[in-house]
Amino acid sequence: YFSLDSESCISCGDSRTSPVGSTENSDCACLPGYKGANCVACEVGKYKGEAGSGECMSCPAGSYQAEQGAVQCETCPEGTYHSGSASDASCQACPEGMSSPAGSSSSSNCTTDLHYIQSVLFEECSDWCGC
Repeated sequence: YFSLDSESCISCGDSRTSPVGSTENSDCACLPGYKGANCVACEVGKYKGEAGSGECMSCPAGSYQAEQGAVQCETCPEGTYHSGSASDASCQACPEGMSSPAGSSSSSNCTTDLHYIQSVLFEECSDWCGC
């Protein structure tokens, strides 16, 4: 912000910003990914996409965030799921032999992976017939 008293630009400090044309320290606000009066980084599993002192939000189901100070969440990759619990910093893998679409929010989205079954059956058949 621009201080009228000192006629110079003053930094809002780490993890803070102010709009162009600001003239007061009170115009300083937390950067996206930071919260509260002291602009503390959002916790793992949470994000904040806009500037301001508001609170960080938990990542929605089907996404995760493993870093502090995040501005968005990442979509769970294929073969994993995330229920939306902020305590889980990563997506959970489907059980062996199962897969799920990207962005899955529950283990119930994990279904039998036909490619896995085919590879197991081929291996068993090859062992049996000596192919």
